[in-house]
Amino acid sequence: MEKDKENNPKSFFSAKTETATAREIKELTHDVRELRDRKYSVENESKNLSGQLEKLKAEIAGADVVISALKNDIRISRARIEGYPELLAELESKKDALISEINRCQSGIKTTTKNIKNFLTMRGHLERELMNIINEKAIVIKKLRDMENGVRMVANKKSEKMPHLKEYDMFLQQLSKVFREVENRMDVSIKFSTKKMS
Repeated sequence: MEKDKENNPKSFFSAKTETATAREIKELTHDVRELRDRKYSVENESKNLSGQLEKLKAEIAGADVVISALKNDIRISRARIEGYPELLAELESKKDALISEINRCQSGIKTTTKNIKNFLTMRGHLERELMNIINEKAIVIKKLRDMENGVRMVANKKSEKMPHLKEYDMFLQQLSKVFREVENRMDVSIKFSTKKMS
């Protein structure tokens, strides 16, 4: 074969060229396959990126809605905050009025408490006076009855011993009438005092 190559140098170069060409074709085929694989890979990546892009667009749209709602909330909050100073001034005014009312009520409570204490003291004093009047009434009634019994005894003795003294009898009757009026007045006074206490 060496002899053939030496004898036919053109054939030797031709075989070498074919081998190089075959190698180049093989390399080009390999490159084409790599390019095709890369194309599929890029297409898949492009699809993935397109999906991610759509997802991001949806998220951005959702974010826009949220941002719009937040802007509306901020606007409402800002309007509310701007009204706070006026509301605080109104509350401050109401606070001053309430403090004045509380002070007035406390003063009224103190006055009422003092009046109740005075009333209870006066009631105790009046109850003691009423008891004294009732005791005095009992003593006076007893004295009146004793005097009335004395008048009767005198009248009986008078009728027995001095029937001609009519004037003395009239005087005794008037005296008995006066005693009864005094007793009735004391009863009315005690009843009036009792009603006043209740």
